[in-house]
Amino acid sequence: MKKFLILICTFVLLLSGCKKEEKSVLLLTSGQITPENYAAKQYKITFGADERIDFILYNPKPLKSNIVKIQVLKLESNGFASGYSISYARSIQIDNNLNYVTDYFYVHQKGSFVLRIFSTDDFYTPVAEAQFTLE
Repeated sequence: MKKFLILICTFVLLLSGCKKEEKSVLLLTSGQITPENYAAKQYKITFGADERIDFILYNPKPLKSNIVKIQVLKLESNGFASGYSISYARSIQIDNNLNYVTDYFYVHQKGSFVLRIFSTDDFYTPVAEAQFTLE
């Protein structure tokens, strides 16, 4: 019986030590992104209409593709279930050796939005996405 309990405890400890896959982080802010406001976590999810929206995408590993696609979707009242429309879309050339992407965009409508960033090697699954609101 003791051997059985030791075996189960060893199995549990081995599984709990498994390393989880690191995920991408997408932060939004108004104004240029600097190491200071990135480290201080000065990001936000509510912006004014016609306000510049800066973003930084940090990926644990460099992206395989040298182009990323940015897509901003305007959500209808109940989110994806009731529909959405594309408000902004663009491709950005990036450096493959870096594991981050930073840029900015403007949206001129009020409402709820989702920023999605795709790598050109997989258009079905976004590398990262973030929801924000324009008032």
